[in-house]
Amino acid sequence: MLEKTQKNYYHIRLYDAETVKSIDELIKTGDFSSVNELLGKAIAIGIQKIYIEYGKRKRLELATMPTPEVPDVVKLENIERELDNLRVLDEDLYILMNSIKGLTASVYNVLRANIKGEPLSAELLDDYGYMAAMPDAYREIEEKLQARFKRRTGKKGENK
Repeated sequence: MLEKTQKNYYHIRLYDAETVKSIDELIKTGDFSSVNELLGKAIAIGIQKIYIEYGKRKRLELATMPTPEVPDVVKLENIERELDNLRVLDEDLYILMNSIKGLTASVYNVLRANIKGEPLSAELLDDYGYMAAMPDAYREIEEKLQARFKRRTGKKGENK
């Protein structure tokens, strides 16, 4: 009995100018050795997504037009993981910036006390509350930035 071979040669005609423009731009990147390689990868990605939507769910006979892509569970989990990482990074940056603010204010206050001839001691430097106080002008700037942040994020009632 003869084995049935699969057709692997297709002709396509593209009518969407934006798609043609995108293909040209991608070829110019030099990441693809030929248009055939680029289109082969594009079709493989697209066919895989369409097959998951229609083929694995036995809906091929209903497929007249592809439905909008719905992220699969793995993609959603990756997005959630990235968001969690960004939240941790945001918190770390907030803590780091507050530490830098405290150190900068301390250096400012030490220099200011030195210029004024005020006595300095190790105990005074270790007193975080006293030496880490921001000058009024900088405190006003910080308050304005925090108020703007709260407005943008809708955190009017919260204090950080």
